[in-house]
Amino acid sequence: MFKKILLLFLFFVPLFFIVQYSSGTILDNSSFLPVIKSIDIDPFSIESNNYFIITITAEGDISSILVRLASPTELNKTEVNLKKVDQNWSASFSIPSDFEKGDWIISEIIFTDKSGVIKKYGSNIIKKSFNVEKEVSLDILDTEAINEQKKQVCVQDGGIWDSEKIICKCSFNYSDWSECSSEGFRIRTILSSYPDNCFINDSITKEECEYVVPKEENKEQINNVEEVKEEEIVEEVKKEEIVEEVKEEIKRIQCIFTYSSWSECQPNGTQTRKSFSKMPANCSIGSPILVRNCEYVAPVKEEEIVEEKVILGDCEKAGITDKVECDMYLYKLKTVPACLSLGIKDKNGCREYFLNNYSKPLKCVELSNEECLSLIDNVILSELDTMLDEDDNEILSNIAGEKIAIQKENQKIIIKTENQEINVNKLPIVISEETSAILIPIEKNEIQQNLSSVGISINNSNSNLPDDVINRIGENYNIDKLKGVDRAIVEKIPLEQPKFSESQGEKLLVSTVKTDDSKLIIEGKAEPNQVITLFIYSSMPIVVTVETDQDGNWIYSLDKSMVDGTHEVYAVLHNDKGKIIESSMPKMFFIEEAQAVSIDETFLQGNVSQVNTKAEDILKLYLLGGISIIVILISILLIIKNRTEED
Repeated sequence: MFKKILLLFLFFVPLFFIVQYSSGTILDNSSFLPVIKSIDIDPFSIESNNYFIITITAEGDISSILVRLASPTELNKTEVNLKKVDQNWSASFSIPSDFEKGDWIISEIIFTDKSGVIKKYGSNIIKKSFNVEKEVSLDILDTEAINEQKKQVCVQDGGIWDSEKIICKCSFNYSDWSECSSEGFRIRTILSSYPDNCFINDSITKEECEYVVPKEENKEQINNVEEVKEEEIVEEVKKEEIVEEVKEEIKRIQCIFTYSSWSECQPNGTQTRKSFSKMPANCSIGSPILVRNCEYVAPVKEEEIVEEKVILGDCEKAGITDKVECDMYLYKLKTVPACLSLGIKDKNGCREYFLNNYSKPLKCVELSNEECLSLIDNVILSELDTMLDEDDNEILSNIAGEKIAIQKENQKIIIKTENQEINVNKLPIVISEETSAILIPIEKNEIQQNLSSVGISINNSNSNLPDDVINRIGENYNIDKLKGVDRAIVEKIPLEQPKFSESQGEKLLVSTVKTDDSKLIIEGKAEPNQVITLFIYSSMPIVVTVETDQDGNWIYSLDKSMVDGTHEVYAVLHNDKGKIIESSMPKMFFIEEAQAVSIDETFLQGNVSQVNTKAEDILKLYLLGGISIIVILISILLIIKNRTEED
């Protein structure tokens, strides 16, 4: 009986896994990915900002948040456990006075969900700092913390703290006591009071004493002394009157205001808040600060923002009107440049930055979590995969401007020049036979440092110029008559490239990308009778030129197949120094099995997330199915053997 149960188990378990895998209910890589919306660190100390309150707005199934802080040199560190307050997580904390001063940073935020799963975000993702010990104004409402700080300041400066009235009473420096007068009292004067802005309480400037009558023989001298004393008393009375006047003036003390939190920064560049109260009640100096300037940043992450004309402007320039497509287009346009500007060059780090700082693409609403992550990797962050290795890039930059022959030998791509052979890992075109090309030198700005230093331009002639340039200017050209990009290419001047630049204009447009018999056909608009440059981006850009007709239309046909994956094309107008006058918005498209699929069609088909994972999933399914068939056959053989033995 046990053997039969075991055999049934071996039979049905593989079958169960096949069904579950096919339906997508296993191998679900969904994970705990909290999204940080905002981080605010505000001081609440009276004198200095050694005391702070931190507030984090985050989304996700979060049960706790631990924030780790580090000093400028990471010599000192501290931790803060946040508590849930309404929709935010908040806590107050202090930096010990003997710790390092300056700009502290958030070195790490540790999120934990209800099941105990931990997610950490480091300082490379979280760019947040705050200054320790700098004169600040009071920004938040925290009465107990304020009173405790007032008490500490009062006592440290020598004042007398009154806990009932919540005031700092003055301490005084007095003159010496006078001699005891015949009226039976002596007096002294107030030389100074401290600390600053203290509350003038009752001072002791007069007290009773025992008068001693002097001897008779000294009567004349005594009379003179008494006259002097009377004059001193009159003078002291005058001083007391002056002190009372000083008291009234000192009572005009500085007000301390309590506030609500600052509002969101408005489009006019200001934030506002409300004042709840002032302390002490009899203060008269100062006014509440209810408005301050701020830097307004228009949000680009929410669905309703995508619908605004301000955001749709870039999409409309690229011929995109659907908000789902526009959402994906804007993410692809902005995310990788943002990562590179922060020094994040690998896909894992950029994905983490994306998930922490942006909402998921609208397309993800109809996708599983695994498919959504694949969409982000294969579309939004795809160019991080296609970038050339640094070594290849450096080698190619040294031969920029030269004519090359490209061959494929034993699955290796080899670039040959007159003097050397170079192995490269990636090329934008499929190499099936020897191909001749020119390496066009390309200029790079700070954000473009990870892009290729050269572009490929096809050359099938004996000339050292690209075919499209020779076809236009001829073999016997006069360089003095050349202008624009033609002259820049002939003189081997590096061309400015449009990717990650801010040179987009209104007159250039890439309207269509399609394939016809494996040829890539690109069409667009520009000013009539202009020579424009096309940058077709992949591991390195394919750089070609084309001339517009009298109506401003242009069309280019590339007879080389491009490698599978995500690509984009820009139309650019250069001057004769290789500088960009204007460029178009990029037109994005996908190549799969030598066929171009536009970004519009891909989104409508809903299969973008499958571009790079389909073959891998099929392979996994075949392997799992093969193993299952073997197990089933063994089970059947064991059943037959078992029955034979029973017979």
